[in-house]
Amino acid sequence: MKQSNLIKLASLGSLIATISACGGGGDMDANVDVASVDSAAVATMDEKARETARGWVSRHGTAPAPEPAPAPAPAPAPAPAPAPAPAPAPAPAPAPAPAPAPAPAPAPVTCGAPQDQINAAAPGSTLDMSGCSHSGTVSINKPLTLKGLTVYSPAGRAAITVTASDVTLDGVTLQGPQFLSYDGGAVGVYAYGSSSMPVRRFKLVDSVITRYGNSGVTTNFVHDAQILRNRVEDVVYSGIILLSAQGGLVQRNTVRRIGVYGAAVNSNNAYGITVSSSSPSVNPQSADVVVDGNVVEDVPTWHGLDTHAGIRIQFTNNIVRKARRGMFITGNSAGQRSFDVVTQGNRIEAPVEASDGHGITYVFSTNGSVTNNNIIGYPSGRELLTTSSGLPDATAINLYVNGNYNNSSAPLPVATP
Repeated sequence: MKQSNLIKLASLGSLIATISACGGGGDMDANVDVASVDSAAVATMDEKARETARGWVSRHGTAPAPEPAPAPAPAPAPAPAPAPAPAPAPAPAPAPAPAPAPAPAPAPVTCGAPQDQINAAAPGSTLDMSGCSHSGTVSINKPLTLKGLTVYSPAGRAAITVTASDVTLDGVTLQGPQFLSYDGGAVGVYAYGSSSMPVRRFKLVDSVITRYGNSGVTTNFVHDAQILRNRVEDVVYSGIILLSAQGGLVQRNTVRRIGVYGAAVNSNNAYGITVSSSSPSVNPQSADVVVDGNVVEDVPTWHGLDTHAGIRIQFTNNIVRKARRGMFITGNSAGQRSFDVVTQGNRIEAPVEASDGHGITYVFSTNGSVTNNNIIGYPSGRELLTTSSGLPDATAINLYVNGNYNNSSAPLPVATP
């Protein structure tokens, strides 16, 4: 029931009760004083309701008890707001990788006397003397890296002498006084130890060495040397020579113009790169050296690549141009033979003037192999020689020969003198 009708019904009941209390009965007195009715109740009723109330009282004599107003329906409890889902915990940011520690900067130097700088440097340090030049010589007797120095050395002296292990020469430029006549003491780099105390792990990289009366680079009793990416030019006797070496790598060097200029073709021993022994009678033979990927040019009087009594020496992937004998594998003067020497994948190009030259020669050697070499321009029958006229002991023993050619697919014959 609407609330307005409930109010009217309650007022009607109140009015009837009031009329009854004032003497109304079965027949309502016509003179009932309606003024005594609760004015508040009457005020809420219209005339039709008052007439209805009087009629009911006149018939029934009592007013009905007012119908109790129903209790208002409780307002529905508001649905609880759903608890918000907890925000996912943010993934922890990864810890930043620690920055690598910077490499220590080379010790700063001024271009004073380089020997003083070397003497003052700590063992194992790097001394960068790029842009500095020196007239004289330098010696290193501690582990050290020397970079960038230019040395103009005098006659009869080595520009740089190394007598300690773990020395690196990087990007040095060495120039001697002349290259027209033999001078036994004139060497670009001389690294040496002894048979009982060899120098170890000497490195010469990315350097230029020119104009020396003996050799560009000499190592003597040096184990595991690395001679890499250097240029050696205009040297009288040997571009690079390793004596009594044990282990080592000679790789990607360029060696040019080795020998006495103007000398007769068949005179003056000279070597582009050679691996030999310091003193055949008392010192060990060189062993386990790799000579790979080098370019040797213009050795008109003697050998481009050479070993005397080397053991397990490998000559691989080299280019030899204009050498009287491209590669020469032999023994030494003490009667020691070469053993297990490999020549593989080399390109040998003859000089025009060497009528008695040979591409590859194996004499006084045992075992070994000659494979996949390209031997170009030597007279027919002189590409590959394995014996020497009148010296039967010189004949190579157990030599494996396969796949060598002369700019064609036809295999080369083995020459006999």
